[in-house]
Parts: sequence; structure tokens; C-alpha cells
Amino acid sequence: MKTIKCKECGKELSQKAKICPNCGCGVNQGKRFLIIFSIILIVCILILALAFLPSIIRRNEEQKLKEKYSGTWILQTTGDQYYNNNGHNLKLLLDQKLVFNEDNVINGSTEFHVCFPDEIGEKVTERCSESIARVYTDIKTPNIVDINFIDEEGNVRLIRFKYNNGNLKQISCTDGGKEKMDIDCINESLNITYVKE
Repeated sequence: MKTIKCKECGKELSQKAKICPNCGCGVNQGKRFLIIFSIILIVCILILALAFLPSIIRRNEEQKLKEKYSGTWILQTTGDQYYNNNGHNLKLLLDQKLVFNEDNVINGSTEFHVCFPDEIGEKVTERCSESIARVYTDIKTPNIVDINFIDEEGNVRLIRFKYNNGNLKQISCTDGGKEKMDIDCINESLNITYVKE
């Protein structure tokens, strides 16, 4: 039979003994405590990992979206594009280049900067400086994006695009499995395409 020495009194006792018969000291309590502590620590680490895992995954997916859409997009459409606004055909002001940095690629909704002409009846000829082009997307529908433009009267309008191999092709706002945002989104089928530079 294998024996061990009691740490307190030094007497030999069986390896299976839980208490020293000579001094009454507990045997292997340090090992038991270490095992129990290790199990508790592992359980706590697993609980923390499971609690933070969804936010880590979400941040990773959002970063992928930002990398996917940031950069320069070149307009491929030739000719002016008009949409119907309460019976009036209004020209859309399509940027020849859309430059997005990662801050302009937004997951979910945000505030819009509306651009109005200085005087009633004045025609707008370019995007106002406070109307910044932004991409609105969602990790649930990563290939569907909304980009804000203005029309010739300074109204902000969203145009929905579908991403495919470095191209953005306009689609209806009712398409793509994504809810229509609160701001006006153009449902007409237009011939608008951007290609990533």
C-alpha cells in the first residue's frame, strides 16, 4: 500500500486517507481546493466569453462592411436620371465620384443632413457641402445599401443599391429584404450604377 507523510506531524499514512489519524489534519485539502478553484475559474471565463462573443462578432461584421464599402465609387451611368415626386419629374444630382471613408459607412440608421436651396425656386446644381454622402447598410443584409443623394430642389433622397462583384446597381427600395428607412427612398427603377475604383 502506498503511503504519504502528513504535512503537519510527519507520520506516514495511507495515500487514500482523508484525515491523519495521528493529528487529525486534513490530507490533500490543498489539491481539492485547487481543483475546485480551477473549475470555478473555467466556468466564469466561459460565462464571460459567451456574454461578450455576440458583440465581438457584431463588431467584426461591421468592420467587414466598412472595409467593403469604403473607398471611391465611380458613376457608370450616362445621361440625367429623373424620378417622380408628386407628379413632378425631378433630376437627381448623381455624384460622378462617391468617396466613403469608414466613418461614412453606417450600420443601421442615423441622422440626415438635409440640403435646401438658398432661395425658393432656385435649382440646385451640386450636392450641398452639409449633405455628405453616406452608405446605410445592415449586417443582416450586407449586399443591400442605401446612399443619400439630393435632387435639383435640394430634397434628400435615398437610392437603394445591390452590391455585386464591386458594382452597385440601383434597385427599388421595396427590394432586398431590408426595411424602407424613414426618409424618402426612390422606388422607381433607374439606370444608376457605380463601380468601385
